[in-house]
Amino acid sequence: MSSTLPRTARPDLRPTGARRASQAVAIVAVLYLVGIVTADFLLPTRYVLIDLYEVAPLIGATMLGWRLTGVLGLMAVVAGVVAAGFDDHDLTEAPTLLRLAGVAAAGVTAAFIALVRERREQRLAAITEVAEVAEHAIVRSAPIVLPDLEVRTLYRSASRLASVGGDLYEAVSTPYGSRLVIGDAKGKGLPAVQLAAVVLGAFRHAALSEPDLGRLAEDLDRTVAAFATEEDFVTALIVEAVDLEVRIVCCGHPWPLVGPPGYVRPIPLETGLPLGLGGPRPVQVRGFPTRQIFVAYTDGLIESKNPAGEVLDVAAIASAVQTWEPDEAVEALDQLIRSHVAGRVQDDVTILAMKRLGS
Repeated sequence: MSSTLPRTARPDLRPTGARRASQAVAIVAVLYLVGIVTADFLLPTRYVLIDLYEVAPLIGATMLGWRLTGVLGLMAVVAGVVAAGFDDHDLTEAPTLLRLAGVAAAGVTAAFIALVRERREQRLAAITEVAEVAEHAIVRSAPIVLPDLEVRTLYRSASRLASVGGDLYEAVSTPYGSRLVIGDAKGKGLPAVQLAAVVLGAFRHAALSEPDLGRLAEDLDRTVAAFATEEDFVTALIVEAVDLEVRIVCCGHPWPLVGPPGYVRPIPLETGLPLGLGGPRPVQVRGFPTRQIFVAYTDGLIESKNPAGEVLDVAAIASAVQTWEPDEAVEALDQLIRSHVAGRVQDDVTILAMKRLGS
């Protein structure tokens, strides 16, 4: 499993599904018109069905372009004229003219509706494209490649309308070792997304230029304080892997898990305040040898509730990791949270698992 960010590819403005739906609507509209024309020819002349012809272009307006919708409207008018002549109606009579004018008006109205719908769809597609570019800037879709670590991640957004939220993660190879961050920007909607982007931008810069991990955390703290409101902050875990150790700064974040398969346990850490709230940023050193796995996650994993209102216990999360392979660990935790919530998660969930290369 590679680094995963569930998303829907949109290669063009008319995806395959939409094209198929348009074709189906066109067929339905034409069949409807053929059916009404056939009924009009077969029924006695006392049954006047011209008024029903105007439904065909209105059906087309739901999915077709304005040109095709206009063609349906024109077909409906022509069919109405032919049917009126077949039923021996005088085309100059007021009732017949009014009925034909109604069909023509329906066709013009349907074409206008289709034109407005098309323009809105194009505008939405443009906005969606911009949003996806922003998502790529916040959460990477390419696998993480580090010289000494194998890292796999999973990011699931709780929002049905977006594939990105306030969770964040990044990994950078630096002269001081491989450095990683995983965090959760508190807040809702665009402010949380913006704050996550600020933290990632600051981390990518500071990770390459600041030798000391504690000062790096202080830099991030000042950056968040400058951009966040009084009620916003970011919980984060900042990790540096060097030799057979990991150096960690915990900023109000859930403790990570580490250990060999079957013996994965939380790492007890001195927890500082979240980024943006100040306070000391102690660097803590823990062993991380080969054939062990390191797992970090955001609080969406431990705060999502099952139908009975129960949250996942950390011990259950740790016991689910029965491997030192990051792919398998991420997959196991993904299945665990999905099974626990019986469907969609209620909060953004990010999982990061890593092992030393060669283990």
